[in-house]
Amino acid sequence: MLQKLSLFILISILLFSCNHIKNDKQLFMIKKDNKYGFINNKGDIIIKPLYSSVSEFSEGLAKVEKNGKCGYIDKNGNNVIGLKFDNAGNFNGGLAKVFINNKCGYINKTGNIITNVSYDDCFDFFENRALIKIDGKYGFIDVKGCIKVKPQYKCASDFNEGYASVCKNDKYGYIDTSGNLVINFQFDKANSFYEGLACVEINDKYGYIDKNGKIVINPQFDMAWGFSEGLASISLANKYGFINRTGKIIINPQFDMAWYFKEGMAGVNINGKWGYIDKTGKMIIQPQFDYTESFNNGLAKITYGNTLDYDYDNIKIGYINKKGIIIWNPIN
Repeated sequence: MLQKLSLFILISILLFSCNHIKNDKQLFMIKKDNKYGFINNKGDIIIKPLYSSVSEFSEGLAKVEKNGKCGYIDKNGNNVIGLKFDNAGNFNGGLAKVFINNKCGYINKTGNIITNVSYDDCFDFFENRALIKIDGKYGFIDVKGCIKVKPQYKCASDFNEGYASVCKNDKYGYIDTSGNLVINFQFDKANSFYEGLACVEINDKYGYIDKNGKIVINPQFDMAWGFSEGLASISLANKYGFINRTGKIIINPQFDMAWYFKEGMAGVNINGKWGYIDKTGKMIIQPQFDYTESFNNGLAKITYGNTLDYDYDNIKIGYINKKGIIIWNPIN
């Protein structure tokens, strides 16, 4: 059950993050000699690998870390916000979370702190709301730092398509951006809404609801993820395939794992290696990588090493195009 929940959380985070981070088209994260920098889509180094960690660019800025402190650079590699935070997040809506002395708050693009750095935990802004944690409970603030949803929930997701899933008394429901309960607490687990549908768990099976809370695809899958480009990854008998918005299986369950579609392709795992399929299920890039991410502006990140165990010191990062041609070699 723990492994099942971990996969649900992991893919939910990946789907949400990739759908929301406004990645600047020209630059992609690389790792060389255990330092991180950026290349363009031709594989040319634009920002030299100088940092112990970096984030992808979002709204023109990327978080960088050096000597245990985080700041932000622009696409020319200029230091825009100094290295002074213990940790930091991506900019969304002009704001980014930062951590100082184990407390969290928010800054704007000039680096000025615009909320008290007082939260136990906090998350990136989405739809003008940010998830915060105070005394073990989750709520939401607006872009001025005002609490819009009082911290009261055991768990919660970021807002997407106007709704956020929240958990109370071990059941999940949904609230709107004003904090109104719009779908009652009734689900064993609930994911964010994507393309108008949300994946929910009832009695150990996964199905989908619409924004009225009506079940539109009956719970029948062992696992299921959010919709992307009209298809969703589902699992039956430990194999993964894809369904459409009516619940019809479009690509038969045959993979050991499957991500979601982006730019017409989805990562799939067979016998521990990752490759890519198109929307007909045809294998376009043969499984050969230890880990892959979705395509973004024509390139996909590939890695060798154990990414799922977060052993980042020992992984090698590369990029391929949609023909499977390596643009940045992971051995670099």
